[in-house]
Amino acid sequence: ENQPPKTTDPSAPAVPQDPKVASIVDAAVTATNPVTQRVINTASAAIPSQRDGGATPAGESPAGDLVADSQRFYAHTDLAFVNTGSIRAGLQAGPVTYGALFTMQPFQDDYVDTFTLTGAQVWALLAQQLAPGTGGIMQVSGLKFSYSGTTITSVTLTDGTPIPNDASTTYTGTANSFMTGGGDGFTVLLSASNVVQTADAELVPLVSYVGSLSNPFTYTTDNRITKN
Repeated sequence: ENQPPKTTDPSAPAVPQDPKVASIVDAAVTATNPVTQRVINTASAAIPSQRDGGATPAGESPAGDLVADSQRFYAHTDLAFVNTGSIRAGLQAGPVTYGALFTMQPFQDDYVDTFTLTGAQVWALLAQQLAPGTGGIMQVSGLKFSYSGTTITSVTLTDGTPIPNDASTTYTGTANSFMTGGGDGFTVLLSASNVVQTADAELVPLVSYVGSLSNPFTYTTDNRITKN
């Protein structure tokens, strides 16, 4: 999932359009328009993702906050963790269609999983995003964290309650099934307890959550991720 978008070589020769293929594509677009063009809500301003250059220096993006919040509210968990590579686009200002949300979260084989982590496991999971070769800074919900270099320096719940780096407390969490399978190097989740896979892919909570927001709506970063 954490792959950069493919680019087209401008020096490559143009490939002529095949009329038969174009006809098939046009028919498919026409058939799916009633679904993809259904308006879910209206964004009063753009909600950029990291791919759109919308992330803060610490790695938090408005689109990332939106996706993470949607999964936490859907799963009714304390925390949510989203690998940034799974967020393929942000949202433009104006009508937010089902198709736009699908473009944002297109992986239909990535289900929303729930689990339980100790405080120590939360710290360890957050530390993994700072290691080379992993998926990089995650998008989160229900918690705030700070880091410096390759070290996590602070982890709290949204209300400021510290999450201790030990096994004295446990927290319910959610992430996609790619992550809970150790994807993007987040292997701490392989040791999570009480793992349950829901029946819905990531797109389901996103559509539901965006539809529940005030109309119009917007999303901005709120310093849940800070870099020292």
